[in-house]
Amino acid sequence: MGGMGKTEIAQEFAIRYREEFDAIFWVQADEIAKINQSYQRISTELGLEKSSESHSEVVSRELVKGWLSNPWRDHTAGESFNPSSEVNWLIIFDNADDPMILTDYWPQGSGAVLITSRDPLTKTLFSARTSGIDLGPLSDEAGASLFLLLTGADAEEDGEQMARRNTQLLGGVPLAISQMAGIIRRQDLSLNEFHDLYTDAAEHLDLYDTRTGDASTRGYAHSISTVWAIEKLNPVSRKLLELITFLDADRIPEYLLIEASVLIFATEVNFKKSLYRDTRTELIQSSLVKRNKQKQELSYEQR
Repeated sequence: MGGMGKTEIAQEFAIRYREEFDAIFWVQADEIAKINQSYQRISTELGLEKSSESHSEVVSRELVKGWLSNPWRDHTAGESFNPSSEVNWLIIFDNADDPMILTDYWPQGSGAVLITSRDPLTKTLFSARTSGIDLGPLSDEAGASLFLLLTGADAEEDGEQMARRNTQLLGGVPLAISQMAGIIRRQDLSLNEFHDLYTDAAEHLDLYDTRTGDASTRGYAHSISTVWAIEKLNPVSRKLLELITFLDADRIPEYLLIEASVLIFATEVNFKKSLYRDTRTELIQSSLVKRNKQKQELSYEQR
């Protein structure tokens, strides 16, 4: 799910363990063009080619992959030459929501790779064993603490209780809490006033579209309303998602959805179960729903 702080955790990991690596590379991986730009930058920073020569994306990519498979130290910095010295590197692919595009850029060698993505497939696509961490929403207690910290609100006089209620309204999503806290400060609202605004249907969407210039979300290109990327779903997937949100968030039997899909798909094409599976896959890839394969049930986070 978007807005859970995946990028921030990756940044913190890189900072915390920077002494463990000789080189750390950050790759913007939400689209191929950005990956190419990142690889060209890495190529020039490693001295594999001059910036004036970096015109071929393919050449830059292969140069970087070659270095990652057989890295060497920069001995121009006065380091003693030791051909057997091992170079530890870390490469971070951030926001790789379509992990398949990483195939041509995947490094070989003994380094470390960290990927942030909304697609659960990422955990097993490049590794024989399941690895990775699923980020869930903050607990009411943790979310309330973040709310109070970011807004400077007084924990006394029911402030903590109201912060908990607002956390529940926002589904415990850290980015949503951070952005709404920015609005509370910018508009000088109390936690009670924000609660009333958020639960007012006429005001709700306007709050999500507000950009605050807040330091805690600076550099983030979208408001929270675009993070969950519902508008990117195809019309059929969106219809199925709308149906899902009317059902029990924790346990939705798939046989009900398959039966409903007959009606949903009726105006599009002749129904086949493969169409339902394709639609379900898109929702899972977007981290909008999760699937329990054993029970054949779906669930989703209430926001």
